[in-house]
Amino acid sequence: IGRIKANTRGAIKTVNKDPNFLAWANQTLFFKNTPLSEVALVMERVYGYQVKFIDKTAPQCQLSRSYERQTPKEIASAISEIFGFDYQIADRTITFSGSCL
Repeated sequence: IGRIKANTRGAIKTVNKDPNFLAWANQTLFFKNTPLSEVALVMERVYGYQVKFIDKTAPQCQLSRSYERQTPKEIASAISEIFGFDYQIADRTITFSGSCL
């Protein structure tokens, strides 16, 4: 990534360590020990789906998995299978119920 600041010459090179930085373009999502709260933010940024959790502890559960060119429904189904959650999708909102703790 390059950044250009006012009153400086040229671009400043920076390193982006977010593995999902280009997920909106390539639809490849990568999570390694990632809290579901952060997975929810990526799903919103990439697919425009809001993710909600009924159980207050569920966002703390950690996911290690990658998804390549899968739909939000396929990802929600995989997450629910991994953690034993139930889920519903309505109006671009995915709601998970259950806890992994």
